[in-house]
Amino acid sequence: MSDTHSEGTEKHPAEKKRGALADTLAREEFSFSRAVGGKRGLAEGVVPTAIFVIAYTISRDVALSGALAGASIAVFLLLRIIARQRIDQVLGGAVAVGIGVLWALKTGNDSAVYLPSLLVAGLYGGICLLSIVLGHPLVGLLAQVLDPRVKGWREVPAVKRLYLAATGVLTGLFALRLLILLPLFYAGQVEALGIARIILGLPLFALVLWVIWRLHGAAVQLMPAAAEEKIAEEK
Repeated sequence: MSDTHSEGTEKHPAEKKRGALADTLAREEFSFSRAVGGKRGLAEGVVPTAIFVIAYTISRDVALSGALAGASIAVFLLLRIIARQRIDQVLGGAVAVGIGVLWALKTGNDSAVYLPSLLVAGLYGGICLLSIVLGHPLVGLLAQVLDPRVKGWREVPAVKRLYLAATGVLTGLFALRLLILLPLFYAGQVEALGIARIILGLPLFALVLWVIWRLHGAAVQLMPAAAEEKIAEEK
């Protein structure tokens, strides 16, 4: 297992449709660069929020700050269209910014610009937690679809525990975001919300993906031994 820099390599069409988590589970090697989407992905995740925070700190104008952040997103979107790359994540960011700014203007609460991010964190965290409670951890379900080596993982308690732990780590990421962002949201700390959102965004997400990738690797190694043990028991 090693960290590799894969930026600039041509992706298979099927890979272009995968999200970061699915793409990580499907790979033999982990790349922090790929986990954050390369330099462009990192810029797309950081620059709009940074522009909003800087503009808001100077102007105290949500509409102006949102427009500037939206303009940066439009540039990233245009670059992806020109390069014929997937645009769903950039569009998602644009929609989130638009909804947040409109809601902030409607309510008069500038912190509301970050409400979509809080709702998304709550939704994803809830889905992950529910999958754990039901005994069908989300990471394990994705792994089974993407990696045939872990087919039948539910029948191996040790492997199931690994996927429960991996899904728990992912749940913890969303819970941590809510734990830190919600108090700032209710306190009206708009600038602090933006800074925290950057820190708790791609950098931390990439670290969580690495932990999940390591746990998946351990699960892959356990599967052959479990299969041999099952055959021996049947004999």
